[in-house]
Amino acid sequence: MDIRFDDYNAYPDSDIVSVTDKGITLSTGQFIDFADCAANFHSIHGGSGKCVGERDLSGSDPSIAFYTAPLTTHIVFPKRGIFRPSAVSRFHKLCRQITDAGCTTYDGS
Repeated sequence: MDIRFDDYNAYPDSDIVSVTDKGITLSTGQFIDFADCAANFHSIHGGSGKCVGERDLSGSDPSIAFYTAPLTTHIVFPKRGIFRPSAVSRFHKLCRQITDAGCTTYDGS
């Protein structure tokens, strides 16, 4: 299936219900399937076949864009209250969970 880049789905990281070796389940019921994302990324960019998306720390809110089809799915890490984990630490935690699942993300910053 072709991926469109002219639009995308975006969710805050607070919508993540679970992360497994297979993918990410969101509170909306959407499932980000790592195998599908890796196949989509590979068909566009090549590489190892394990990359599921692009991570970006350069914006005001860190984000990870997963290569879901037909629209990419972006997980955004907005800033929260002072006594809660920072956006960057939550971003790095999800990156570690993706790596632990045997996948990678590309630095799109």
